[in-house]
Amino acid sequence: MAKLKPLFAFVFGNFGPVIVFYAANHYRGLAAGITASAIYSISEIILKFVKKQTLPPLFKYTAAMTMIFGGVDLWAQRSILFKYEGGVTHLITGFVFAGTLFSGTPLLEEFYRQSPAAKPMTPELRSYFRFLTGLWVAYFFFTAVLFFWFAWRFSLEKSVLLRSVVGTGSLCLLLLISIKGSRFIFPALRKRGLLNPGKAVG
Repeated sequence: MAKLKPLFAFVFGNFGPVIVFYAANHYRGLAAGITASAIYSISEIILKFVKKQTLPPLFKYTAAMTMIFGGVDLWAQRSILFKYEGGVTHLITGFVFAGTLFSGTPLLEEFYRQSPAAKPMTPELRSYFRFLTGLWVAYFFFTAVLFFWFAWRFSLEKSVLLRSVVGTGSLCLLLLISIKGSRFIFPALRKRGLLNPGKAVG
C-alpha cells in the first residue's frame, strides 16, 4: 500500500475535484456534487497556501471545469454541459502535456524531478520522459474522444459512471505502467536505439 501512495497522491492532487464530484453526484445528486467538489477544492487551495506550495496546473483545470460546467447545469436544473466535462477536461489536459513537449521541460520529467527518489537527469533519461509524456498525450486525446462519445450516447448518470470506471481504471493502469514499467520500457527503448543519447539536458 505504501508503494501506491505516490499514485493516489498524483490522482487526487490533479483530478481530486472531479473524483469528489463523481462520488457525491452519484449518491446525493448534482447540487451535492458541486458543493462537495467546491469544499474539496477550497480546502486544497488553503492547504497549499498554508504550506506555501503551488497548485498543480491540472488541479486548477479540473476544479475550474467542474465548477463552471456543474454550475451551469445546477442553474438550468438539468444536465446541459456537465455531460461533456470529462471530454473537455481530458482534451485540455492533453494539450497541456503536449505543450510541454514543444516548450520547456516535459511534464512527466517535472514530476520526476520533484520525487525524493529522483536520480540525476541524463540525456537518455530526458529523452525517455519525452517519450513517456507523448504516451500520456495520446492517452488523454483518446479518452477525450471516448468521453465525448459517452456524453453523446448515454444519459448523465450512465456517462458519469462509464467515465468513472474507464477513466479511473485506465489512468491508474497508465500510472502503474509509467512508474513500475519503466524498469522494462527504458532498457527496451535504449536497446532499439529509440532514445536520444545526444539530446541536451535542460
